[in-house]
Amino acid sequence: MQAPVKDSLGSGCTLIDKTLNRESWNHTLFGPRPLCRYGPGPKMHEMIAPLSWLLGKWRSEGGKGIYPTIKDFTYGEEVEFFHVGQPNIQFTCCSWKSESKAPLHREAGFIRIKPDTNKVAMMIAQNTGICEIEEGEVTGQKMETTSQSVARMSFSKPPKTLKVSRTFKRDGDTLEQVLYMETENTPYTEHLRIKYTKV
Repeated sequence: MQAPVKDSLGSGCTLIDKTLNRESWNHTLFGPRPLCRYGPGPKMHEMIAPLSWLLGKWRSEGGKGIYPTIKDFTYGEEVEFFHVGQPNIQFTCCSWKSESKAPLHREAGFIRIKPDTNKVAMMIAQNTGICEIEEGEVTGQKMETTSQSVARMSFSKPPKTLKVSRTFKRDGDTLEQVLYMETENTPYTEHLRIKYTKV
């Protein structure tokens, strides 16, 4: 690992460039990930304890995509949930075509929990030019959220996405995500389903 260097913005944040092998995280698609850390590995904030079952790196080659307007497809995906000691969980996600391994969808965002409740919010930015805020609840090792707002860049490809909901559910070292979507052309219906294993 190369020596930490100060960032060019004068923030005092230490940038650590980790060069990892091709099997770890999603570096085959993203390349080395620069991490912004303040001091040693942070202690988990107590507010995100109800979400701690999400933490870690999850991967699958068995994703299934369906939707009335497209041909069924399969995909691989890797998602990582992590924290920096703040009262939120950060996540990154990337998917790829099963056969060619060409990159597909990518997301990054944050998950917050309302103090003294089981209410959660996800803030999500996508490489397709869509940004979402989803809200819902966490119960045990299950989190369900539904979009409260879906914003899109002015030149995004149609159709317009109107509603998205996600369910994450953990069972041992398996994490399942199911995503439903509604567009201006298609009623609310299942779109993606995938089961990851912990890596």
